Amino acid sequence: PTSVPTYKGARADGGTPADFKVAFIGDQGLGTTSIAVMELIKSEGADMVLHLGDFDFQDNPRAWDNRISDVFGPDFPYFGLIGNHDEIAWAEYQAKLQARLDRLDGVSCTGDLGVKSACTYRGVFFILSGVGLLGSGHDTFIRDQLAASDAIWKICSWHYVQILMQVGNQK
Repeated sequence: PTSVPTYKGARADGGTPADFKVAFIGDQGLGTTSIAVMELIKSEGADMVLHLGDFDFQDNPRAWDNRISDVFGPDFPYFGLIGNHDEIAWAEYQAKLQARLDRLDGVSCTGDLGVKSACTYRGVFFILSGVGLLGSGHDTFIRDQLAASDAIWKICSWHYVQILMQVGNQK
């Protein structure tokens, strides 16, 4: 892989740096188009990725994490939450996300990572929720966490199957 910049640290006051970019993706897969999407995110200068579930559709956490590291490097801030296609291998995906989190400076997460968690990274506060898929008490958790945060940027994210909006046989 090519060299990648280091994405550690934050402003001295804990706020979000100017021009801080967050990429939001979901339903990625492991095909060549997934690489193209990540290369686009990288070329646009994103400072972090928030992956809203359905990581690879193959229950292959190692291949998924390797793909991320191949494009962004092992220390890139890549956060994710459970999607309906991630449930079988969720423990392994969660371990990969935690390992990536453990390599970052300036990040704080509480709760069950990717299921019912609240994180702050470089002044951005975000909730990773498995509402409708895994866990319970999400409504109270979300409300309480949002109310307790004084961050300017607050993001609440989850994955939800939109079956009534889909055409074809997607699940």
